[in-house]
Amino acid sequence: MLHSATITPDSDCLHAVLDLLSGIGIDAVTYSLSGGGDSGETELESVHYLGGQDATALPRLPIGFSPDGRPQWLGEYLEGAAADLPEGDWVNNEGGYGTVTFAPTATDPDDRVDIDMTYRPDGDYGDDDDPDDIFEDLDIDLSEAARDPGGSIAAPIIAEFLS
Repeated sequence: MLHSATITPDSDCLHAVLDLLSGIGIDAVTYSLSGGGDSGETELESVHYLGGQDATALPRLPIGFSPDGRPQWLGEYLEGAAADLPEGDWVNNEGGYGTVTFAPTATDPDDRVDIDMTYRPDGDYGDDDDPDDIFEDLDIDLSEAARDPGGSIAAPIIAEFLS
């Protein structure tokens, strides 16, 4: 049975699945991870075969059975492993993003799983591109424009924004 409650880069279950991938001619499988708040997404990014072909899906192969007797599928196992392997909390609060690549044909056992994650610092929720925030840090004195009814309120805003 290939079921494992804890997935680590050196777990026997993961090694068996990596050996299976190598046996069916898969050189690398990459998942992208992105999370924050209280949710995260793990998405299959690419499957690279030894012959040079690329795919966007894994073969639908059963690899074992869950404790309740349901078949466990290759893609579901690898997606769960990719989500569980990063050591930091990439899902909750500020979260993080990155990739997990399984390289079953790597000769060095330490290179068979590559985890490349970036974790956001406290307070960075990844929403820096919010257009409503672009004026947040501007210190504009509108008192002069307010006293001159014929004056332009846009001039001090433009001057501050360009400085």
